[in-house]
Amino acid sequence: MGRAWGKEAKEDKNKTSHKAKRFWSYSIRYSSDCIKEYFISTIDAKLKFALTVNYKRITSRNMKDFYERFKDVYPLEIKSW
Repeated sequence: MGRAWGKEAKEDKNKTSHKAKRFWSYSIRYSSDCIKEYFISTIDAKLKFALTVNYKRITSRNMKDFYERFKDVYPLEIKSW
């Protein structure tokens, strides 16, 4: 009985920690014929909303541009990034 209770508590902990992560952001580098391209993506798994933008290089200015574009098209208010 003690083991079953501990197992349920552990499963609940994992479920709540998974719910806390709403956005997944990542960048992908693609190289072809000496041309490098970077794709920056963000996915909201709960709304099934995604945005991907192509850049020639990854810089802080490009990241800021991506964030501004995401804010413009995202249907909800962004509370934290």
